[in-house]
Amino acid sequence: MSKQYNADVFSKNLIRLREADGRPQLVQSELSGVSVSTFSNYVNGNGANPSVSTAWLLADFYGISIDELVGHEVKRK
Repeated sequence: MSKQYNADVFSKNLIRLREADGRPQLVQSELSGVSVSTFSNYVNGNGANPSVSTAWLLADFYGISIDELVGHEVKRK
């Protein structure tokens, strides 16, 4: 069974991280290296399908893994 990417989980995780950071969204966008419009779209759930490089920038900025950011749990066999 293949799991699909869930944009809602990504957006919710980003909102949670953004709120926990406490700085204005504009500041977080600039510091993370993600454009203001892209960051805003992700937070609002519009086009929340980040490229690997953008997910990496955001995950690195918040100090988490890309898997955590997108809500993916790796299952070992």
